[in-house]
Amino acid sequence: MEQVIEQTETALSRLRRAKHLIGEVEGTGEAAEGLVRVTADSSGSLTKVDINPRALRLSVAALGNEVTEAIRLAQQDASRRTGEIIEDAAASAGIPQPLDETFVRERVEAAARDIYRQS
Repeated sequence: MEQVIEQTETALSRLRRAKHLIGEVEGTGEAAEGLVRVTADSSGSLTKVDINPRALRLSVAALGNEVTEAIRLAQQDASRRTGEIIEDAAASAGIPQPLDETFVRERVEAAARDIYRQS
């Protein structure tokens, strides 16, 4: 029982650390050859947008496209970083991966083969 409690406390500690790290995640994205830079947090919310004055030479439509691309890249980077933290925390805390369709199908097929062999 003490071992289970200790393992649970260790897992919770690792998950708390992961939560802290997720809170510090910053994803970055650049566009227009670095003239537009965006930062997003772990939830995808924008925390910073920097537009170099030289980017203002672009047309309104082009600048909008470049800002949109930088935002997309920053959110994608933040999502990737957050996902890595979650995967590492789950692995180190001993949390099993969720069952996906492939895993379930393989198990059912293996069970069916076993039943067929026994017949």
